[in-house]
Amino acid sequence: MALIDDYLPQFQFSETHAATVKAGADAILDAVAAYRPESDPFFRAMIALRELPARLTGKRRPEPFGMANFTLLERTPSGLVYGLVGQFWQADYGLHPVADGPAFKTFDEAGVPKLALGFDVHQTHPRRRTQDRRARLNHFSTKRGPGPNAPASSSRL
Repeated sequence: MALIDDYLPQFQFSETHAATVKAGADAILDAVAAYRPESDPFFRAMIALRELPARLTGKRRPEPFGMANFTLLERTPSGLVYGLVGQFWQADYGLHPVADGPAFKTFDEAGVPKLALGFDVHQTHPRRRTQDRRARLNHFSTKRGPGPNAPASSSRL
């Protein structure tokens, strides 16, 4: 079960993204926690466009929207979850601050949606063993190339 399921088990929308990263779980989660999309010029431009009505009507937020608006709900050795509560269609996002994971879980005000961003690290360690030379030749002929634990040269096959 994914960590996010503890915080938002029922939902109407979900999207999933995946990437293969050659790093340990701690390094990956540290990078996720340190990432600030507001440092991305495209993100900044889209947020500026989204916040244009607020600026024009004088309802401008003191700071542009970004990860600082999210609450870190929980971090484990294999994942982390951020939460946000608000009426996101409003010019000022209608944010309702939540202090932590338990506060996020118990927040239940009609007309105010909750958003959770979950990041899970799944490590896999595939291995293979072939019994004889013929099996190794057949196996490797179907691959793009030998993996990191394969023989260094075909003469060892």
